[in-house]
Amino acid sequence: SDARRAKSAERAERDEWLGQNPESITPQNWTCTNLIPSVIQMSQSRPFQVLEITSPREETNVPGVGITCNARAEWTNGATFIHYGARLSEGGQIIVTFSQNP
Repeated sequence: SDARRAKSAERAERDEWLGQNPESITPQNWTCTNLIPSVIQMSQSRPFQVLEITSPREETNVPGVGITCNARAEWTNGATFIHYGARLSEGGQIIVTFSQNP
């Protein structure tokens, strides 16, 4: 339906904006898509960097607690999958984590 398409386009647009403004991501609006730029950015200081993340799939999402995601990824060491997510720290900070999926 048009309404559903519009809603999905609106969500994609919001995700893109939040990805570019990670300080605006909250436990209420985090998604597997809007966390991608933060994960790629964080990986730049690691031994293996993430070049691209595609087809994100949500595993769990408990607003205010944590979100976990799986996706295809292009890593500098040739790996092809990534597991990533975010959780709320005791102090109320969003902690983003990621690891290569074997």
